[in-house]
Order: sequence, then structure tokens, then C-alpha cells
Amino acid sequence: MEILHNVREKHKLLNSKTMLGKDNFLFLICDTNNEIMQHFTPENCTQEYKEKIFTTLETRTKVFENMGIQYLFFVIPDKSVVYNDLLPDPICNMPMHRHVTQLQKYFKVHSSIKFVDLFPAYHKHKNTKKLFYKYDTHHNNIGSYYAYGSIIEELIKLNNNTYELNPACGLEMFEFFKYVESNGDLLMPTNMGNNVISLDNKESDDIRYIGKYLYQYVDPPEKYANEEPKKTICTEFLDQNVKLPRVVIFRDSSCTSLIHLLSNHFKRATYVWNYGSVNMEIVKSEKPDLVLSIMTERFLDYVHPIFL
Repeated sequence: MEILHNVREKHKLLNSKTMLGKDNFLFLICDTNNEIMQHFTPENCTQEYKEKIFTTLETRTKVFENMGIQYLFFVIPDKSVVYNDLLPDPICNMPMHRHVTQLQKYFKVHSSIKFVDLFPAYHKHKNTKKLFYKYDTHHNNIGSYYAYGSIIEELIKLNNNTYELNPACGLEMFEFFKYVESNGDLLMPTNMGNNVISLDNKESDDIRYIGKYLYQYVDPPEKYANEEPKKTICTEFLDQNVKLPRVVIFRDSSCTSLIHLLSNHFKRATYVWNYGSVNMEIVKSEKPDLVLSIMTERFLDYVHPIFL
């Protein structure tokens, strides 16, 4: 742990939350979630921590089952987990101790909680094209595509024939383009401090969707339209005679780039920005077939309370 701390401090930009990795990649450190230490320090995932997450998710699962609703929890992996090979030496060669992996093992023994780590999809494709922005904590549109595909695939596997669910669209519905990265949340003063780094002029790859949008945006009910800290987003399928499922998705910023893809698969989708919590008032009002939590890995500590 001392080695990890020393390397982190060595490569941290002065008075910032940003660390410079290989190939000019920036990584988030020293944030409130202490991302790097979280993934490479085994002592952080205590028995008490695992039991807290377990109790929360198991209670939600059972309550929703009694309401005829399926509940799934999806974890979007952090940039430092997917591209640990681009972290500075010797961190890049250190074994990871992800909370997600330890939680999965615990849940497998104790429960049937649907807790899905999306890391395998990212790991499979990480060397084909970059899946994260160089100067940002978020996945790019390519990474979003593979997350979207994995989510839809998992929902299809769990479908008990009570509704229809179309497979994810293929890459032929996207066009690739190149661009030079020049901004990102890791360059913002709140993360970068007063530091300045030289941005390289290498071109990066990304994709944009060119297929049809089969839904429209609609105004959410006034009583939760302005659910803090971001406004609730609602979409409805254009053909309301379809047997597609209704869904409520509790999300953070990593899900923003998934909305335009996921919405093509649901009769009605309600996206609620809510770190780790579930708002029962919204669920009861929306009467969904599915409730999903889609959450960035480093925020797992926020999975409480059980309901709002």
C-alpha cells in the first residue's frame, strides 16, 4: 500500500485530482472515492462493506419481485480498471482487488441478486479501439456501445416471455470518425488544479449512430420532473401497441451516452439521476416491468439507502 501511495503521489499533478499515465492518458485519483487506492488495495473491501451492499440489493430484489418487477444492477468499470496497463509503473503491473469482483463472489454464495459487471465487454474490445476518452473519466461512444450491447443481452437472457425485447443493433448502424481530443473533465480546474499539460495531436476514433430513432422524448410527470441533481428524462416508443417492456433506470453520468441507444428497446423509459439509491415513488408511478441501476464502479460506496 505504501508503494502504491508513493507512486500515486509521484505521478499526481500538483494539487490536483489527476494523474498522468502512459500515452498521455489522464486518470482520476484523490477524489472522494479514492479511485486508484480502491481498486488496488485489498483491505478496502471489508466484510461489513460486502454485507451492507448485499443487504441493500437483496432487499430491493425481493421487494420488486413481490411487485412483479425484475431488478438488475449494472456496474460500468472505471477507466483505471479497463486501462490499468496505461497507469504509471509499477501500478500497471500490480494485481487489482476490485470491490466488484469480491462482491460478485459473495453474492454468488449468498443470493440470486442480478449484479452484472460490464468489465468483460470492455476488456474484450479495449485493444481494438480506445473505449475511453484520453482526458476524461467517461467512456467514449465506442465504449458506450459495448456497454449498451451487454445490458440488452443480459435483459434478453432474463426475459421470461412476458414482453418482447429486441437485440442490440450492430455496428453497421454507426459510422466511425476521427478527431483530435482537446477537452475532458480531467482537464477542468476542479480536477487539474492550476496545472497545464501538453495535449498531443494524435487522432482518436469514435462512432456516431446513423440508424433510426424509434422513440420520442416526452415530459416526465411534474412531481419528479426535476429530481435532483439532474432532471429526469422520459422516452416513449413511437408505436405504443408494441409489447416492449417499461423500464425505470437509476443512473449517473456514465449512462448519459447510453440513453439514445437503450430507448429504442423500451415502450417507456424513465432515466433518473440518482447515485446508488432507488426512488420508490417514481417506481410506483411508472409501473415498470424492469428497474435497473446503472452505476460507475467507483461510486459503489453510495449504494444506500435501500429506498428513498
